Amino acid sequence: MARLAFGATLLLTLVNISLPLHAQQGSVALRVCNAGKVAIDVFISGSGKVSSSHIGAADCAFVAKSVGSMGPAYVGLAFVDAGGQWGAARRQDLLPDLGLGVLTRANQSVPVRHGNTTVSLPMQVLFQPRVPKCTTYRSATDRLSPFATESERETARRLDANGPPSETVCEDVGYTLNALAYPDSGEITFNNFCEACDKKAEARITPEQRAARQQRSNAVNQEIGNLEATGPLGALVMGNVVNQANQQAKEEEREREQERRQQQPESYQPMNWKEMNLALAHVRPARGRPPEMPQYLIIRGTVSRVDVSPPGATEHWVNVYFRESAEQASTSYETVYGAFNVCTSNAEIFSDMFGPDFRSRMIGQVLEVEGEYQRAYCKGWKGSIRVTLGRQVHLGGSGRFATAARTWVPPSVPPPSAAPVQQEPEMDPGMPSYSLTSKVAGEEILQYCSGLYDPVFPLLTPEQNRIKNTNRAAIESEVKRCASRFDAAEAAPHRRIAMRYCLGHNDYTLREQGGRIKAYDECMYQNDVLTAFCTRELKYRAELDHMPNVADQKCPAPRPNHREALVIRNGGHDDIGHPVVIPSAGPGLPPILLAPMEPGTIQRAGGSTSANAVVSAAAPVAAPSTSAPTTTAGAEPAAPAAALAPSTAAAPRTRAAQGQVDRQQQIAERQKLAQKYAACQQEAVKAHPEDHAELAKAYTACIQAK
Repeated sequence: MARLAFGATLLLTLVNISLPLHAQQGSVALRVCNAGKVAIDVFISGSGKVSSSHIGAADCAFVAKSVGSMGPAYVGLAFVDAGGQWGAARRQDLLPDLGLGVLTRANQSVPVRHGNTTVSLPMQVLFQPRVPKCTTYRSATDRLSPFATESERETARRLDANGPPSETVCEDVGYTLNALAYPDSGEITFNNFCEACDKKAEARITPEQRAARQQRSNAVNQEIGNLEATGPLGALVMGNVVNQANQQAKEEEREREQERRQQQPESYQPMNWKEMNLALAHVRPARGRPPEMPQYLIIRGTVSRVDVSPPGATEHWVNVYFRESAEQASTSYETVYGAFNVCTSNAEIFSDMFGPDFRSRMIGQVLEVEGEYQRAYCKGWKGSIRVTLGRQVHLGGSGRFATAARTWVPPSVPPPSAAPVQQEPEMDPGMPSYSLTSKVAGEEILQYCSGLYDPVFPLLTPEQNRIKNTNRAAIESEVKRCASRFDAAEAAPHRRIAMRYCLGHNDYTLREQGGRIKAYDECMYQNDVLTAFCTRELKYRAELDHMPNVADQKCPAPRPNHREALVIRNGGHDDIGHPVVIPSAGPGLPPILLAPMEPGTIQRAGGSTSANAVVSAAAPVAAPSTSAPTTTAGAEPAAPAAALAPSTAAAPRTRAAQGQVDRQQQIAERQKLAQKYAACQQEAVKAHPEDHAELAKAYTACIQAK
């Protein structure tokens, strides 16, 4: 049975939260969580009133609540810095996205009480929550058509007697702000989560509350099981709900792990410029961060130029370039920029360090900058670091580049004594079949393994679906084990060899050999790993679906387009330096596709013959004669009789002997029926090639007569 693997942690995210619709009057609430190690004071100024909340480390508090909508309010955050001075944050990081226009920057000073004195505190954030949405649920009588019958009106009155005639329900809208204060720099950043708050709240839960939560979870899982047991539709609906919820939980955990790494000093890898330039060499246009580049890094460089946006610009940016990253013409911007630089949209960070004339005073200075590698905002045309807080920049270095400091070693760079790693060419969109990559091949292999060992529920019986849900972990392991038996890195070049062999001897693109397309397809079925595996999985699905023509099911063979045909015949980039040779023999198929595959949980449960006729051995194509390849290669391949024989003797016995005999008889009957339909179709088409009505009559009569 499927289970929900996620917890109720949505209130801790930096997103707009819509709470349950449970009251006729909606509400708005703002909660602040302290993700740092020092206490913070939160001040809310709205409607002529000022309120304050003192929030300790790893604590949360609701700082603003209202019944119905809430008007705009200013938010101020203050704490004690490393020097013992209490005051507003010197600088705030980028504001989190709580919805369109919910949080914006402000600069409004408000008198507040601190201790026994009144001080003027800058309110740096304007909070403008959205208005709660209200829904009116009309009574059954109100929803009646003017032309309703008396019987319909009587039914509506009975329904209204069991409930209120009408009701208006408004939602409760909640927002959570996770603040993290840095006393050393007097700055504040905002997190997506507050794990310290979660752990502290979890520790406060009493055994009674924990037991009640477990009971609710058990009740939810029980309800899921009940709905899944109602039939395929219920299983589909609940399966989608559970899968979506589990996917959201996995995505949340991924985001949590990324935030943990971002806040751990050891996650920032020092890089010298030699290492940086090696990593930048792997950057490609319209691509993200290459694996050779660490996500979080520290770089030290000598400032060569400072570029400031003009006064009339919509957004004001400061771009800083380094002597170690030589500037050159960038085709992206049609100007001269460095390959790697740093930038900020807050010029005060540099003016606080160097004064108002920082643009000239920074030239020649050595800066050490830490942050996340990105390519979205700065003008470094191969990468950059965006600076949002002053604590990211250190003049002359912070000592983290000491001799004993651990430096970044790109993961794909081998030791000096190792042979250079040959990188796989990227997939060419103009040659989708011939330039197949190992990544795409691996994805296809995993898809076919899933089709064999984890079929979709509409193809399975209710009992098989029950077994599938009960043995989810075992089935997932079977899929992974199946995929591990194939070499995706070998399947891609195997495809290219197969296409060159099959097209070279059956070039249907040439006018004089236009009838060779069937021979080409048959050749690919016997020599291309992915086509053969796809066909095996397709036959299994047809068998589960009780189709009469299981033996005729085949996946489309990858046929070369015009450009691929030219490369196959005349050679391409990979053929530079040596002549193009059409192989005299095909690559064939790996042993795993030449024998029955190991049955899985679904097959052992019965009602399937995947280990027998459907997943049967494939016969290799006989190599064409080298003396006359054009005429002999197209002949139907003569496979050894043993290869086409049913492989039930090699298949492990999964049921009683009688069950095996019954299934074999069913398969034989299906194959016989499929042959009968095919023969009738051929006779009808031959007798009435133009008259479709007569063709249908002849086909029907043939089926009924035989």
